[in-house]
Amino acid sequence: MESDYENAMLVLKGMVERSRLRTTGGDALRLITNLGCDEINDGVDCLEKMKLVKTERAINKVFFDFANVTVLPEGYNYYNEHLGKITSME
Repeated sequence: MESDYENAMLVLKGMVERSRLRTTGGDALRLITNLGCDEINDGVDCLEKMKLVKTERAINKVFFDFANVTVLPEGYNYYNEHLGKITSME
């Protein structure tokens, strides 16, 4: 579980800091985080259980269990409190 949480924090950090969009797909997360598909799936699942992101489930799973991931306001708040300060949200 600890590694899932660590992967979740890498995904959240990458989405907040490096993605200009609130919604991100699996391929973009792989580029942003340098994590493997299973690590991203586990991290996103952990974030969803923490109610920090919302996923759109994939119908045809190939690499990822989701089609898109959206950071919720709670995700930005969690990032601000635990990982760093957001200077602007574009």
